[in-house]
Amino acid sequence: GRPRKIALPFPLGPMASNIVVSGDEDDQVEIIPLGSGNEVGRSAVVVKYKGKTVMFDCGVHPAYNGIESLPFFDEIDHSTVDLLLVTHYHLDHCGAVPHYVHQTTFKGHIYMTHPTKALFRMVMADFCRVSASSGSLFSEQDLISTMEKIQTVDYHQEVTHNGIKFKGYNAGHVLGAAMFLVEIGGVKIMYTGDYSREPDRHLMGAETPEVSADVLIVESTYGIATHEKREDREARFLNGVRNIVRKGGRCLVPIFALGRAQELLLILEDFWEKNPDLQHIPIYYASALAKKCMKIFQTYINMMNDRIREQFNVCNPFKFKFIHNLNGLDEFEDTGPCVVLASPGMLQNGVSRELFEKWCTDPKCGVVLAGYSVEGTLAKTIASSSPSEITRMDGRNVPLLMSVEEVSFSAHSDYLQTRDFVSAINSKYVVLVHGDSSNMRKLKERLTADLADLNLQVFTPANIEPVYITFATENIVKVVGSLADEYPKPGAILQGLLVSKDFQHTIVAPCDLGSHTALQLGDMRNTVIIPLNNKYTILDILHHLRKYFLTLKTNHLIIGTDDDETEIVDRMALDVDADTKAHYVVITMTTDVVLQIEVPEGCTFKDPFVQEVNVAWKTTKFGDMVSDMTVTAILQLYSPPNQIVPQEIGNELFRLRALHHMLNQFYTNITFDAKNMTFQFWHNTTPVTVTAPLLVECADEAVKTHVENIMNRLFLALYPLPCCDDAFCIYE
Repeated sequence: GRPRKIALPFPLGPMASNIVVSGDEDDQVEIIPLGSGNEVGRSAVVVKYKGKTVMFDCGVHPAYNGIESLPFFDEIDHSTVDLLLVTHYHLDHCGAVPHYVHQTTFKGHIYMTHPTKALFRMVMADFCRVSASSGSLFSEQDLISTMEKIQTVDYHQEVTHNGIKFKGYNAGHVLGAAMFLVEIGGVKIMYTGDYSREPDRHLMGAETPEVSADVLIVESTYGIATHEKREDREARFLNGVRNIVRKGGRCLVPIFALGRAQELLLILEDFWEKNPDLQHIPIYYASALAKKCMKIFQTYINMMNDRIREQFNVCNPFKFKFIHNLNGLDEFEDTGPCVVLASPGMLQNGVSRELFEKWCTDPKCGVVLAGYSVEGTLAKTIASSSPSEITRMDGRNVPLLMSVEEVSFSAHSDYLQTRDFVSAINSKYVVLVHGDSSNMRKLKERLTADLADLNLQVFTPANIEPVYITFATENIVKVVGSLADEYPKPGAILQGLLVSKDFQHTIVAPCDLGSHTALQLGDMRNTVIIPLNNKYTILDILHHLRKYFLTLKTNHLIIGTDDDETEIVDRMALDVDADTKAHYVVITMTTDVVLQIEVPEGCTFKDPFVQEVNVAWKTTKFGDMVSDMTVTAILQLYSPPNQIVPQEIGNELFRLRALHHMLNQFYTNITFDAKNMTFQFWHNTTPVTVTAPLLVECADEAVKTHVENIMNRLFLALYPLPCCDDAFCIYE
C-alpha cells in the first residue's frame, strides 16, 4: 500500500518536536458491500479500519419486497458500527434505515444533509404506507424515533466522531445528495453514492473535492456508456410526449416521487409555455407528496444552481401554471389525451403500475421511461425485451400495444464523468459498486486501460465479498511542552505521559498536561475504614503505632458550634484538656498518609474506646507503601494479646534441623555436621558444601548460583524480620 511518510521536522525550537514510532506493517482497510455489489439497489457499504466501522447508505432493493429487499445485514456485528452516512433520500439508499435502527444492535450516529433529512421523512412515510399490504419493514413510530436519531451536516462541514473525520460534498444527482470523504487513522476514503457531474435545469453538478483520497468507492451504474447531450435528451423526451398526446393518447411517465420528477416538471412546464397548441392538454403530477415536497424544494432553493436562484428572485419556478397535482386516481378524470407523471419509476406497483395496466392495450397511448430501471422490474422488462404481452398484478396476461420509449434522465455518472473523477481524485485503489456485474467488469477494464499511468487497482466485489487493502503507516508521536526544550538524543530515555486521541499521539510532561491537552492532572485519594473489635483508646493506638513509626504527628480538628468555626490546632495529643471539643484527632504518618479518629465531645484520649480508624492517603509511590504498612500495623491489633511462642523457636540447633529437613525437599543423601553447622550433598555430579546459614562452596558457578537462590529462600523462612516490638520502621 501507499506508505504515509512524514519527515521529521527537527529542529522545531522549544515548543514541539516529533518522534517516529514503528507501527503495524499490515494495517488493512476492509470494504464489504452488504448490498449494491454486482447489482443496482439496496446500497449498503461497510468500511472497517483500525477498529472503526462506517456504513455508507442503507437502502432496499426495488425489485423485491419485505425482508428480501434488505441488504445482507447478518454478515457483520452492527454494535461495532460507529457511523451511518446516508448520501440521499432515494429508497435504494435509505429505505432500510428505520429497520436497521430498530431491528439490529446498531447504536452509532446517523448523518445526512438538511434537505435529505427533510425529504427522507416524507419518502419513508409514503413508503411505509404503500408497502403496508406487502409487509412493511417498519412502523410509523419506528420512523418517528429514527428521525430523532438523525443528525444533519452541511456541505464542507468537517465532523469528528469517535476518531473518525468526515466531510460531505455536493454530489449533484438530487437535492441534498452528498458524497462523503472519511478519514480514519490518516487513510482517506471517498464514497460517491449516486452522483452526476453534469448540471441540469435546477441542480449543480457534483463537485470535485480539493483533496486526494487513498480509496475511492464509486458507482458504476452505466458502466462504459456515455450520456447523450442534455439538449438532445430533452428534445427526444419532449418529441415523444408530444407525439403521443397529439394522436389523442395518454402519455405515462413513470418517475421517482422526488428528484428527477422536479427536473421533468420544469422541462414540461417550459415546453408547454412555448407551445400554445398543447396548453389545452393537462399535465398531472400524481404524487401524494407533491405539495409537501415543493415546499422543501422552495426552502432549499439556495442549494440549487444559479439559473434557478435567479428565476426564484422573479417568481417561484416550482409554482407551475400547466401542471396539476393529483393526490390519487379517485380524483383523475380519464377523458382524453393527457400527460401523467406517476411513481414509482420502475412500475413495481402504485399509481404508475395501475395506469400502465389500464392503458397498455391502447396503441394510441405510450409510456416514456425517463429513469434508470433495475433488473427484475417491469420497467426494465418492457425497455429491454419489447414483450408482446405483460402480466398484470392480478395475474392475467394482456397484450402490450402502447408505445414504449426510453429517454434516460437518470442523474448518474457515465463513463466520461467517472474517468475524469477518478483521475481528479488521484486514488490508487478504486472499488466499484452500484452496477451489474457486466457493467462493473467493463468499467474496470476501461479504467485500467485509459488510466494506465495511475497504476490503478480496481475491485468489483459482489455482495458480502470483502475487499482488503493494506496500508503501511507510521505512528507519529509529537513531543510538546517542556519535554521538547532540548533536541532528543539517540538512545536517550524520554519520560512523560503519552496522550492518544483520534489517532493523534502526544508525549507531554505531567506539569504541561493542562496547557497542551484537554486533560487535567488530578489526585487520587483513598480511604480505608478499619473497625476495631477490641477495646482500645486513642492513647493505646498511638503507643501501638510508635512500634512501627518513629515519627508521628498528631493534630486536633476542632469543629465549633458554627460551620465557620473550624480550626486545626498543632499540639501533642497528650496535652489536650478534658473539656476540649476535639471531634477528630488526625495522626499524620507522612505528608500523604493520615489517620482520622472520631472522639466524642468532652472526652479525653484515655476514654472512651475507639470504634473505628480511617486511613486516608493520596496515591503516590511512597503514599501507597506507607498506607499499606499503616493498615497492616493497625490490623495487628486484631491479634490475641500475650501470644505464647515456643521457646525452641529461638534455639539455633532447632533451626539447623529445620533447614536440614527443608533441604531434603531439594536434594537426597545430605550429610549434616551439627558441630560445624555444615551440609554436604551432590547436585547431579557436582559436590556442594553449605555452611549455615548462607555460605555456599562449589566449583561450578552455575550450580553455586542455583543453590544460593534456594538457601536465600530457606533463610527468609527460618530467620524472619525482627518482631515489631524490637525494632522501628523509620520514615523521613
